[in-house]
Amino acid sequence: GVEEGEVSSSLVGPFVGFHHQALLVAAFWPEGRGNIGYGANVGSNHTGKLNDQEIWPGEGVFYGLGCNIKFPTNMTESPYTLIATGVTTLPQKSRCRFNTVAPSYGQQWRSRISGR
Repeated sequence: GVEEGEVSSSLVGPFVGFHHQALLVAAFWPEGRGNIGYGANVGSNHTGKLNDQEIWPGEGVFYGLGCNIKFPTNMTESPYTLIATGVTTLPQKSRCRFNTVAPSYGQQWRSRISGR
């Protein structure tokens, strides 16, 4: 259920966890079974007028803490995708199931992981 967050102009299905200080605007999410973490900004009123763009999350999508999702976005072909903490996505249509979207930390971070 929704706990101190904001849901506006949206159709949200069953079993969606929604936590305080999170935002969901103009979403069509009938499959549900997802989560919107604390501080997540899934959409906003970009033009200052009525909602003119939308998001279609797939079943079981998890939006991490403080992520920012730019519209329009279609993830209906990407069920159970995980958007990691602090990620900002560009408008897109995703077609990868069980996807993890994580931030890029640059060459230094990759070098430490690979041992170079």
